[in-house]
Amino acid sequence: MQHRNRRWALRLTVWLWLIIALVPYSAFAEGDTPVVYDRYSLQVSTESEVENDLMTVVLVVEDEDRDSAALADRINQNMLWALLQTEKFPDIKTQTKRYSTSPKYEQNRIVGWRSSQELVLESVEFESVKKAVAILQEKLTVRAMQFTPQSVTRQEAENALLDDALAAFRARASLIQKSMQASSYRVIQVMIDAGRQGPPVYARNEVMAMSAKSSMGAVAAPATDAGTSRIRIAVSGEIQLQ
Repeated sequence: MQHRNRRWALRLTVWLWLIIALVPYSAFAEGDTPVVYDRYSLQVSTESEVENDLMTVVLVVEDEDRDSAALADRINQNMLWALLQTEKFPDIKTQTKRYSTSPKYEQNRIVGWRSSQELVLESVEFESVKKAVAILQEKLTVRAMQFTPQSVTRQEAENALLDDALAAFRARASLIQKSMQASSYRVIQVMIDAGRQGPPVYARNEVMAMSAKSSMGAVAAPATDAGTSRIRIAVSGEIQLQ
């Protein structure tokens, strides 16, 4: 009798476990995400041209020598000279970057060393930068020059474009609502993307031409045209008609 009771208790336990295991499955089956209708995805964008009001010039002092110590001394002295020259232009932000030294090989043997260091000039006063570059090219070479909008200029332009893009998004959503004869709509999600086009950069041959003049003595200030940059704001999202 006691053995039979144990068997019934075991069967009851098994049935209880089966019921517990099936309940979540049934709940999940009944609680599947319902099919959603009347949702529409849309995207709009606005863009504009913004004045490039920030000038950046990268110059480099470079040299080579069999004696690495003598080479380092010349590089350091020339960069110190360059920094002293830039002190004459307080409206120019300066920064030294990328000091590198590498060996020169001949027949798998080190026969000398090559070193370089960059100096970056940045300012909204273009004429000051151009005058500084003309002076610095006595001992340094122009490696790159570019014009971009300042951060504050870009931010102001993006804010204005964002207002226009959001207004265009609402207008497009209202058009869909009216075309589909819905009473209203609600926004499910909105994503904003600020696309930025790369800044204009001097062509290599123009930079090299300016650099070549530096070996001929006095250098005229470079001719420049800052131009503009294109800024684009895209707004995409999803709406549901009511």
